[in-house]
Amino acid sequence: LNGQALLQVPVIDAAGFDEISLRALSTLVPRSLEDVLPPIVASGEIEFRPEVSLAADGRIVLEAARITTSGAGSARVAAPYVALGPTDTLAQEPASVAAGSGRLTVEAGLIDVRGQLGVSGVQTLRLSAAEAIRLGGVFPPGGADYAGRLRASGDVEFRAPTTHVATASRFELDSGGAVRWLPEPTGPGAPVLSVGGSLTVRARDIQVDGHVEVPLGSIAFEAPRFRLGDTGQLVTTLSTTAPFGRLEAGRDWVYELEQGLKRAYPEGLPAKSVSITADSIEVAAGVAIDVSGFG
Repeated sequence: LNGQALLQVPVIDAAGFDEISLRALSTLVPRSLEDVLPPIVASGEIEFRPEVSLAADGRIVLEAARITTSGAGSARVAAPYVALGPTDTLAQEPASVAAGSGRLTVEAGLIDVRGQLGVSGVQTLRLSAAEAIRLGGVFPPGGADYAGRLRASGDVEFRAPTTHVATASRFELDSGGAVRWLPEPTGPGAPVLSVGGSLTVRARDIQVDGHVEVPLGSIAFEAPRFRLGDTGQLVTTLSTTAPFGRLEAGRDWVYELEQGLKRAYPEGLPAKSVSITADSIEVAAGVAIDVSGFG
């Protein structure tokens, strides 16, 4: 089929690949039509049929603006390292998503979600990592920062010792259902070595029973109902040493971005904040919302 590639997982499994990389590029409008058409004509898409299980002993990279499940079955992606989302700097427009009844589970040691990614056709997207889930942005031409966004048609579930945002990345998570951080029996993971990011989560319901960390950054939750359970923790304090920028002219703290751009912090290091906007807020006794310390 024109513009489509159909892959059979048994064939991939039989080949014995340690690394699998699938890339579906978005179709960009020709420069001559940029004034009359949107920049992206069609978003690149990777679709999983029901009951598909894609696994590798090394890494799996799924690079597309939209990942879709078809039908009511489950699909699974598993490897020590899994990366989801597009890194093409010219194709960073949010992809549309549609409701569905599928389930997509991603299991790895480390999961990277980067760029503008839509997950469509799912009732539940579950990201489960033994080490960490990292949310990161891509720096587009003419941009001002590293921007990333995950849009999901259904519920989103995280299970990992920590979920954190990459250095200087601005990441947004929009769910058509609930967003849940599930309890992690092993407790907090290794120290997070990222600084100065921001995370905004919007959903119908948000439940935090895991660890969400944005050191020297900001966390914002927006939902009709928010719950921080007795195993949940929100952290914006830097608990370890990490390289981040330099002091210029003895006055301004500056971080090098890309394309020759810099981000300046005239008041010093980035401000730390946690904000919760909800009609109903439940916070269990003894949980931590930590914005203390200088970093």
